[in-house]
Amino acid sequence: IPDFFKRKAYLTVSGQVDEETATSRLMCPTYIFGPSFRADPSKTKWHACEFYHYEPEIPFIDLNGLMAYEESIIKSLLKKILQDKDLIECLQVLKVSHVDKLTRYCEVDFSRISYTETIKLLCKVQEKEHCFEKGLKWGDDLAKEHERYLCEKIFKGPTFVYGYPSEIKSF
Repeated sequence: IPDFFKRKAYLTVSGQVDEETATSRLMCPTYIFGPSFRADPSKTKWHACEFYHYEPEIPFIDLNGLMAYEESIIKSLLKKILQDKDLIECLQVLKVSHVDKLTRYCEVDFSRISYTETIKLLCKVQEKEHCFEKGLKWGDDLAKEHERYLCEKIFKGPTFVYGYPSEIKSF
């Protein structure tokens, strides 16, 4: 039993295996919306230990098709949020509203870049600007500062990074 936060914790797998079986049997898209639990003891404000996520399985789809599908889902959710005046008002009261930014995300294509090209690009930025605290080389996972620079400074919006080395993937 792993020692998470100085107490016992029990982790379980998602329903993904069952979902994959159903998708291959039915030959149609399926999805799971349910709780997930992180497998590492991260206590940063950027990581939730427990969160809900949407997990689609789509037969006969390639990576570009999957990214396009995910982009359409995200944009659809953002549009629903932006139509909810009570929610927007609540977010503004909490000072977490980014209505202009969310509206723009609904209107632009999300950027797509391979992991290898990302590393090359960020290494060039580091050589020129010396703006990252954490060094970066091929095979490293991206730090929050790298992700933010990529999305906020380079592409100025949501960005898919694909083709991560298998050695740094969780599973």
